Amino acid sequence: MKTNRMFEIVMILLNEGEVKAKDLAERFNCTTKTIYRDVEYIKDSGIPIISELGRNGGFKLGAGFSKNNKNLSLKEQHTIIKALKDHGRLPEEQLDEIMATIEGLFKDDGIDWIDVGLGDPKVNENFIIIKNAIYQGDTLEIKDNDRLLEIRPEQILIREDGIYVKYLELDKKKMRDIQINYLEIKKD
Repeated sequence: MKTNRMFEIVMILLNEGEVKAKDLAERFNCTTKTIYRDVEYIKDSGIPIISELGRNGGFKLGAGFSKNNKNLSLKEQHTIIKALKDHGRLPEEQLDEIMATIEGLFKDDGIDWIDVGLGDPKVNENFIIIKNAIYQGDTLEIKDNDRLLEIRPEQILIREDGIYVKYLELDKKKMRDIQINYLEIKKD
């Protein structure tokens, strides 16, 4: 099954670091051409795979991705899950089973490792919305001077003068930060 093979290719790269197309083809009982197509699809999904040509060439994950799935950052986990889920070529009937398998590999112990109680309900609510968006790799819409901006929150910053969110403003591809008590998040 193509989808399972692509998922397994990602996992092999995470665990082994580098692998040759010939070795993957033997593992999956398919042609190297099929492996190259799968790797292109995975790359198109947003997972950075480097292809090295030549006799000693092969595939490896791009910079910034861990080589062992136990050391994946939360952002890397969500990138893999979201990329394979959202790219749109996966048959709907396979998606739930595959996503359950992937999420099971990365599932944490269920402990919510950070929470706030800052006295201002708006700040608490904003903090939780931002934290969840970072966990899930979601975008948010915020109001800025009577304009709605689509942002991708990247990091919560705790500074001496307050709590900030560092975010990517999607239309301008620009990183900014704002104190969360000044943030107006559009709710659906």
